[in-house]
Amino acid sequence: MTTLYVMEAHAFVSKRGGTLVVKRDGESKALPLERVTDVVCCGDISWSGAALRELAESGVSVAVMGLRDEWVGRWEPREARTVPLRRAQFRAADDPQRAGAIAQAIVTGKVRNSRALLVRARREALYEDAGEIEALGTLLERLTTSVEPVEVARGLEGEAASVYFKAYGRIISRDGFEFKTRTRRPPADAANALLSFGYALLAHAAGTAARVVGFDAHVGFLHADRYGRESLALDLMEEFRAPVVDALVAAVIHRRVVTPDDFETEPTGCRLKPGARRAFIEQYERKLADEVTHPALGQRVTHRRAVELQARILAKHLTGELDAYVPFSKR
Repeated sequence: MTTLYVMEAHAFVSKRGGTLVVKRDGESKALPLERVTDVVCCGDISWSGAALRELAESGVSVAVMGLRDEWVGRWEPREARTVPLRRAQFRAADDPQRAGAIAQAIVTGKVRNSRALLVRARREALYEDAGEIEALGTLLERLTTSVEPVEVARGLEGEAASVYFKAYGRIISRDGFEFKTRTRRPPADAANALLSFGYALLAHAAGTAARVVGFDAHVGFLHADRYGRESLALDLMEEFRAPVVDALVAAVIHRRVVTPDDFETEPTGCRLKPGARRAFIEQYERKLADEVTHPALGQRVTHRRAVELQARILAKHLTGELDAYVPFSKR
């Protein structure tokens, strides 16, 4: 799978034969269409109708991120023809008990993976535990005791995030980076800018996985319906925030792949400079290509494939092939 990232400001994307061509200031780059599985545009990018039409016929979506690295939206090809799955998805979303059970499983996977990151950081002497690991363990016990309504799962997720980010902030507050609290829309500092950009990229990957399987990416379980929001994509990415984005952000800070000089702060918030954004995307793609052991299959798969597998596990649960949704837990 190849994701085409178009980051050159005021670039124009067109089709030439069997390739996509990105032009800017008289220079051009080409990529065979058969290798492109999805596209991410960062900033002000223009497209030819022929290129978009070719992508639509190939089932390739185009994600759009704004000038401040914020999520804008997605241009989608034709709708999937998986009516039975979507009917099952809508029925479960409207059923408080089923939606609650799925939401609780998602939060369980997220908290478990967040705790695992802290345990690993403590083992590698990157973090001194101040009770957060035990606190997250206590929350896990509450999550696995009984099925609660969606609102309770959301509350526990928020409580866990508060505990986790206090600890995570101490891991990444170094080499000129300082993380005090999670801020978004807009991110207030460099560390938050990295997290927000990484989460936006991960949301795109999760939305792509949802559509590959045949879901409506806008109808979720943990995340409530909101006009224009891909709630199911946000659901699917929750279990992968810590093992993919949070681990990556810590790594690029510790290895000095990015430095505080790679960011610019404006009244609209903090964001990566173009060169650093490109370097971060390269590291993000490598992270998605890293292999992990999938807990349900017992096989080695890439992180990208694991996101899609979680969407397929959810589909099997909704259509009655599995009794429950089993969240992803990194070993």
